[in-house]
Amino acid sequence: MNPENIYENIRRLCEINGISIKRLEEEVGIGNGVIGKWRSNFPRIDNLKKVADLFGVTVDELLYDFTVKKERGTKCRLRKISHSCCPKGKLADAGLRKK
Repeated sequence: MNPENIYENIRRLCEINGISIKRLEEEVGIGNGVIGKWRSNFPRIDNLKKVADLFGVTVDELLYDFTVKKERGTKCRLRKISHSCCPKGKLADAGLRKK
């Protein structure tokens, strides 16, 4: 686990859900540019929990290197929250569905 993996997992979740990092920071109430700093610094656990809750994933899922998990043949748990076959997460409830 390293900070860059955490940032990349969050970036991919934002991409999958069609929102920017800046929008994510606004939605979870953390400062502008804070998530970008997570490329080289570990985030505070309370901020990481806010991001995990918004996406409907666990903190462990944000910390884990999903690339390694996928290469090992394990099903990747990153998913589009607003997809019709997935349970509605907080993003869908917050009106952040990809249009």
